Amino acid sequence: MRLVAQPLPCHEVHFVLTEKEVSKSWRHLFKGGAYDDETFAKAENLLDELRAESPLRHRLQTELDELRSLQTADG
Repeated sequence: MRLVAQPLPCHEVHFVLTEKEVSKSWRHLFKGGAYDDETFAKAENLLDELRAESPLRHRLQTELDELRSLQTADG
């Protein structure tokens, strides 16, 4: 009997951030006061790290919506 090595399936590793880490990253992301599409995309990615029922997620989503509307009003 001949054994042939088979490659292991590739598993993507995804580390979930804690709410504390998301909060810290969020503050850092919006610290400068200048926002663009890339900033908003990064913010959306941070929101995706939080559970759907997380109060922090709802608060940050509201904040993001307000920042977007302010940018649209100014722009």
